[in-house]
Amino acid sequence: MASRLESIEIGMSGQWPVPAVVACAREAERCGMPRFWVAENYYARSLSILATAVCQATQRIDVGLGVVNPFTRRAPLIAMETATLDELSGGRVTLAVGAGRMPANHLGLDQSRTITLLRETVEICRRLFAGETLGYPGAVHRIPPGAIRLAVRPARGASLPIYLGTMGPKGQRLGGEIADGVFLSVFTSPAFARDARAQIEAGLRQSGRTLAGFYFGAYALFAVDRDPRVARDLVRPTVTDYLGRHLATERLVAAGIDAERATGVRGRVQEALRRGDTEEALRLVPDDFCDRLAVCGTPEDCCAALHALAEAGLQSVTAYNMLGRDPVEAIRLIATEIVPHVCA
Repeated sequence: MASRLESIEIGMSGQWPVPAVVACAREAERCGMPRFWVAENYYARSLSILATAVCQATQRIDVGLGVVNPFTRRAPLIAMETATLDELSGGRVTLAVGAGRMPANHLGLDQSRTITLLRETVEICRRLFAGETLGYPGAVHRIPPGAIRLAVRPARGASLPIYLGTMGPKGQRLGGEIADGVFLSVFTSPAFARDARAQIEAGLRQSGRTLAGFYFGAYALFAVDRDPRVARDLVRPTVTDYLGRHLATERLVAAGIDAERATGVRGRVQEALRRGDTEEALRLVPDDFCDRLAVCGTPEDCCAALHALAEAGLQSVTAYNMLGRDPVEAIRLIATEIVPHVCA
């Protein structure tokens, strides 16, 4: 019997207009999906404002903030915004913290202490959620004694879930050690998920815990359509963009793409983008790159890809951003023709 996920969740980024995100959140709730994630793409629509709109437009579905960057928002601000959103939603918010490179590079921020920053951010948020009046003599955060106390606390206090959004082995081990879950990014292949799970379990052992009750999930660039060519073409622009910017060869190899071929395709795509020829760059991305780097195709194709991720140890997959020609209709298709076949 094929391995099954515990859940499929839905995620949208600030690339989408606020009304479109709200419509998708409402449909995800109507279809019984367990959680709706809002992601922040610099420099598009603000995660906190998108999340506010989603919290106000829904009544039951959990709302994930994923991921929030502690380089651009320091821990006390993250705690303040998260607690406010949790109050607004009636206790439905999950926080995922992760140190994305792009905004920090643009702003000239020092990223030499990423793991330390993540550790401090989780601890400070937890203590503020618990109602402490906080001072913190950290390596990154230097908060004077008794300087900070939240005027609003989350509905669940210190038990509000905090995940780490991380793709590196050090971050994955840290997530197992200190967080309630680890949330991987797009282009997570089964091989990459297996390696990440081993790192997470090492961190869990260090803290005397197991995977029981721990969240291990990932975003998946996702498009479902009755016509597999349509689904493939929906994810192709994002695959092309990542190949042109910063998708490491190791991630392509983990997805089952030959290293020499991966390097060649990426080089040709980057050259076309440097010339400003986006159409040529799109044509240079082979179909199998889309199939291996995204969950895309017919409902049956998507089920097969999701079973492979479940077999690798993922508990949850978040269908992210593309979804289908009509995202609202795609959510219905996911709920009716994928979830029953893939989720336990």
